[in-house]
Amino acid sequence: MLENVPLGSWVQRKPAAVDVIVRTLLYTLGVFIVMLLEKGFESRHEAGGFGPGIVKVFHNRDFYHVWAGTIAVGGALLVFNVVTVLRKHLGHRGLRRHFFTTPLEEVEARPEPGWTKVQ
Repeated sequence: MLENVPLGSWVQRKPAAVDVIVRTLLYTLGVFIVMLLEKGFESRHEAGGFGPGIVKVFHNRDFYHVWAGTIAVGGALLVFNVVTVLRKHLGHRGLRRHFFTTPLEEVEARPEPGWTKVQ
């Protein structure tokens, strides 16, 4: 999946926030390009070709649809990338455990330091 694509040693030496930002920006740029190409392909007959179709996208309301779609998908990608980093840090089931166990269950399951739990 996308989280397994290596971004290089420079990003690996930086904090996790840099990885999230770089991945989100790269993936969002890809979404923008694909959406722009899609709208250009849709308007190619009216504009007289694919190139003029892309230019037409910049000059009408379709451009705002491209921006809105790109921003929405970019937000979803940001959330996905943050969750991916949290899963790496907390473990596969760690994130689920933090969100779906009650604090009382977590405290009871954790033994106190220096004491053994009597059964």
